[in-house]
Amino acid sequence: MSQLLYGETVSALEAKGDWVRVPPRSRTAFCLESLAGLPGWMRAEDLITTEPPVANAVVRVRQALVHRGSEILTLSVGTRLARVAESSGTATVRLLDESLGEVPSADLYVPPVLPTAASRAEIIRTAELFLGTSYYWGGRSGVQPTPRSESTARASSASPTGSNGRDVPRDAHSRS
Repeated sequence: MSQLLYGETVSALEAKGDWVRVPPRSRTAFCLESLAGLPGWMRAEDLITTEPPVANAVVRVRQALVHRGSEILTLSVGTRLARVAESSGTATVRLLDESLGEVPSADLYVPPVLPTAASRAEIIRTAELFLGTSYYWGGRSGVQPTPRSESTARASSASPTGSNGRDVPRDAHSRS
């Protein structure tokens, strides 16, 4: 299974004890039916049963720290959030549990409805965040949570287009 980002929607295929088998919807939307999936298992406690707030901003840095009271959430590039206010360089965002969190405004990007020269430049800027970053299979954030053996390939597994509010298929066979 590919890495899921905070707030992405999944469907539960089956449950076994404390674990749930899921395919990420963002992945299956672009796949041929015979290739849909790459299902994986995740802890049931990490799932919620509500729709995420309507997103209007995207995390534009490799990791954004969102402060919710004394708690800090670490969100990866490409995570979509609902920005509800902005003041003095701080954006207020609505989180999945309907609580509010604060994140530096510079860590978020609000994509325009239609592509512009500036939004195209933002895609390039996002891709440049990952220059020199080791690739790891299944990851989408470009941040490997624990040390593992690395591939010799140097590439970003995070989608610079998706990280800027433009959804395109991950795999080339889905782009025709």
